[in-house]
Amino acid sequence: MQINIYKDPMQKAYLFGTAVLYSEKPIPREDVPQHWSSYELRGTVQRPDTPYALEDQASYNFAGSILSPLPLKADSAKSRLLKGKFELTSEYVRLAEFCSEYQIPQPQTPIRHMFRPASSTESGLFIMKTSSQEGTAKQPASKGRQGMKHMSGGKPPCIWLPAKSLETF
Repeated sequence: MQINIYKDPMQKAYLFGTAVLYSEKPIPREDVPQHWSSYELRGTVQRPDTPYALEDQASYNFAGSILSPLPLKADSAKSRLLKGKFELTSEYVRLAEFCSEYQIPQPQTPIRHMFRPASSTESGLFIMKTSSQEGTAKQPASKGRQGMKHMSGGKPPCIWLPAKSLETF
């Protein structure tokens, strides 16, 4: 399970003296705003859930994620030990509130996180075969959202045709 950094509240923290946002869930790399940094915290073998080191991507003992407006480790370094420099607060804030509080320009929400109608290239046509028409040559076509029921065999009885293929349909 990943976090939506634009909508979900994250826990405020201080790491190496810098105000950051912390999440127990991974932060999708494609969501990290331009000029921001995202890191993962790694625990030890004895205490895997307790943050011990900061890494670009924890390969084991994942202990949380950090979103920071500033870089917190050198690009050439594999990791950076926390050494008691990680302090969680009890406050949960959204990215917009964090930016406002620290007077950081708020990044724009990527289009993929905004609700909007489908464009002409994203729309399409569902063709669905009903159980009474199994094996017949004629199949009803309907536009828009169709309920999908699984018939015997475990496969959904419908076909999705992207808008581009509708020109030849």
